[in-house]
Amino acid sequence: MSDEETYARWLRANGVATQPVDLSQRSHITARLFLDDVRECPVGWTCARSVAEAIEVMRKWTVVEASLDHDLGACDECIANDAHAAATLHCEHVPDGRAFVRWMTATGCWPARKPVVHSANPSGAATMRAMIDAGWKP
Repeated sequence: MSDEETYARWLRANGVATQPVDLSQRSHITARLFLDDVRECPVGWTCARSVAEAIEVMRKWTVVEASLDHDLGACDECIANDAHAAATLHCEHVPDGRAFVRWMTATGCWPARKPVVHSANPSGAATMRAMIDAGWKP
C-alpha cells in the first residue's frame, strides 16, 4: 500500500476533514505546538503525541509556531512482530509527521511561523522539510 493510500485510509478511519479550517472558530489563545510521541515537551509548548492531537490543537488555538517529529509510534502488532518497528517506533499503521504536514497543506491551516522539524529520522525529516517548503503559506 502506498503512503498516500495509507494516509487516505487514516483520514477516513478517523473522520479527519481536509476542508479549510474556519479560523473564526479558533480561540485567540496562542500556542506553540510540539508534536512528538516520546520526547519531553519543552516548557511553554503544547504537546501533541499524535497527528490527531496536533490537528485538534491547530483547530482550537492560534498556533504561532510548531516543532514536528516524523516517527510518531507504532501499533502494538508491529512492535510485537517487527524488530524495525519496535526499534524505530514507526509503522505504516500510525500516521507520522508527514500526515500532519499533508493535513496543514490540504486545509491551509498553518502556524504563523514556518514549522521546524526536530526528527532524528534523517530521510523522514528531509521529506517533511521539503513538504513544508512546498506548502507553507505565511
